[in-house]
Amino acid sequence: MLGPKKFIAYIEDLANVISQRQLSHHLYADDTQLLKRVCLTDIPVVIDRLQRCVQEIHGWCASRRLQLNPAKTEVIWFGSRTNIRKCRHVDLSFHFGAETIKPVSAVRDLGVILDDEQ
Repeated sequence: MLGPKKFIAYIEDLANVISQRQLSHHLYADDTQLLKRVCLTDIPVVIDRLQRCVQEIHGWCASRRLQLNPAKTEVIWFGSRTNIRKCRHVDLSFHFGAETIKPVSAVRDLGVILDDEQ
């Protein structure tokens, strides 16, 4: 079993993989969250960046005999009610292998429920 310091050293290069894609992140135990602030016009670029980053994370996991579970992967877009409505006509989902990850309106983060409206 890895102690806290060894675990941090073990996943440190995962943070580098994410940072290379110019995404922010939050790592907690076996949970990884990717974050990016984006203008409405740049959504397709960010979706592409997220997809590429998730593929790289998948490769990172596979090289360490770990699995990335698409069934436990969620996407949420936060914003004002007006901006969320403007995005209703845009496909905000992203693809992970053969899976399509569709956005949800609320997620649980460390026991706190966050919804998509500010």
